Amino acid sequence: MVVALSSACSGDPASGPPAPLPSRPPVAQQTTGQTAGQSAGQTAGQTAGQSAGQAVAARLQGALRAADGAAATALASPGAVGVAARLRAAAENTAALGLTDVSLRYDATGDATGGLERGSLDVSWRPRPGEGLASVVVPIALDGSGDQPRVVSFADGAARLPLWLTGALTTRRGAGWRVAVRADSGQADTLAVAARRARGRVGRVVPVRSVVEVELPADAAEYDATLGSAPGEYAALAAVTTTADGSAGTQAPLRIVVNPELLPTLGEQGLALVLAHETVHVAMRDVTAPGPRWLSEGFADHVALRALGVDPVTQVAAEVARARGVPSRLPSAGDFGGSGRALEAAYERSWLACQVIADRAGARALLRLRRAVGAGQPLDATLRRVAGLTRAELVARWRRQLTRLAR
Repeated sequence: MVVALSSACSGDPASGPPAPLPSRPPVAQQTTGQTAGQSAGQTAGQTAGQSAGQAVAARLQGALRAADGAAATALASPGAVGVAARLRAAAENTAALGLTDVSLRYDATGDATGGLERGSLDVSWRPRPGEGLASVVVPIALDGSGDQPRVVSFADGAARLPLWLTGALTTRRGAGWRVAVRADSGQADTLAVAARRARGRVGRVVPVRSVVEVELPADAAEYDATLGSAPGEYAALAAVTTTADGSAGTQAPLRIVVNPELLPTLGEQGLALVLAHETVHVAMRDVTAPGPRWLSEGFADHVALRALGVDPVTQVAAEVARARGVPSRLPSAGDFGGSGRALEAAYERSWLACQVIADRAGARALLRLRRAVGAGQPLDATLRRVAGLTRAELVARWRRQLTRLAR
């Protein structure tokens, strides 16, 4: 990033979101009690033809939709304290976050070792009315030996786990923004103020039509799980804008996931810049929009700095240019996959490229370029049309600026 943040930068995942999960129909509506058609071998809470997993999925779906923490807790196996707490929290979080259309579908894996039935739940939900559905698949294990099947493990080892299924949340919300924190209320209040200000400041430069969702996991492991990433993959980023379930659909709901390990290092201005930068990604839907990474990241920094009235810093890019020479090309997606000074330099170079365009044709032209490329128009033709520059001319001007800074 062009602002020095103790090597903490922000952005959306360099590799882009994974392929969308296949959508599946929800299970039947909640069913409780023994029915007249229930076979002798079925336990209470199962209807004819239901497996233990399907019965639990139906009951848990009902508890989540009703935000009934007690009903969700009752599904946990006795002694499975962590499972009970997670199920209760999931039910309570649906109300706190205003989730709708929560549906569960159970798939058995065929593994019934140790007296347990193992399977997976396809969990789908709508973060807000009118938004697209999100969907994740989480593992579940059941004990069907008693009167009713009970959950002995839930979501352990899930490839991606949304924060609302992780545990108890502290939430804050306002006009156009929402915060969910897996930590103390002090952090929720701090992020709430920063999110509200970021949306307002960025909105004076570019329209922000989406609700700005900010999430703070409890630790690095939850940060990785929320993003569905390998351990440490995004450890160098102060925040990541991504879809709620990692899908790539143009209507997929977005959220900003803050890195809990780097949050204490940012300070008030650093946090303001990070959230302003990520709010631009939300406003432009950069996660699902086409275009080169240097343009989306450079534009986000350009708007964030203007919105906050902060002078840019290109110190790292200048130092790298002095040490290694001025690069011959604009930053590629791979340049954002590193860490430390190399990552900072990539953000600073991207901002500088966007500033060259703004200096040549104005900030409005830069916005038109970003919108057009994000809508799928070719970069080279759009650059010539709105800024009067060829790509070669842009690179030449950009390299001259870097050379001047490196002196």
